[in-house]
Amino acid sequence: MAANRLHSSRAERQAPTARHLAVRALSTSPGEPARRGSTLAVYEGEFSPGSEPHLGQLLGQMVLAAHTACSGKSVRSIHVIRTGPARSGHPVHHVTQRRHETSHTATVTITARQRGGEVAEAVISMDTGVRMDGAAAALIAYACCTEFGGDDTAPAVNCSLWFHRPLPPGETPLPRPLGTSTDNGRIVTSGEVRTSTDSTLATFVREALLPTGS
Repeated sequence: MAANRLHSSRAERQAPTARHLAVRALSTSPGEPARRGSTLAVYEGEFSPGSEPHLGQLLGQMVLAAHTACSGKSVRSIHVIRTGPARSGHPVHHVTQRRHETSHTATVTITARQRGGEVAEAVISMDTGVRMDGAAAALIAYACCTEFGGDDTAPAVNCSLWFHRPLPPGETPLPRPLGTSTDNGRIVTSGEVRTSTDSTLATFVREALLPTGS
């Protein structure tokens, strides 16, 4: 119980506003046939001036972009890698492409870009099984990269996340580490995201850079 209260207080302190994870459509192709590599949409997110860009915010925006682009399907897993530095105060464009789609499943790739080059790339698996609200899924994704010495002290460079069940209304996602290992200047953290009643919402593995001198 005490651990849950600790995680809850940390999550509330670091909880993003809707603006942090929001994306808006710049272009869409709603009538485009499902062909490999076709662009579904380009979405724009933002990093507020003065805020520290981190992989958790990109991850949340990508999850929401995928939910918005593939209406009726939910993200089951996302695998994202940082490919370049992100800058605060500059918009992020999420180029969303369909790689494969059936009536029940979809594979989507998203490339996050800012002026000057790529920031991150993601491969996303979706289906019509467990229905997940996009905004709630984005909150879970954000939490995975902002707890347990996340980007503030050890910048995350990649993260894999698997969703298991929807976030109940009124609940706050509570990340919990299961184990860590360090080697060659990097730290790998595996963990779960749970509810206050200890139901598992998602599992994740995250790799981050250790601070210089660690």
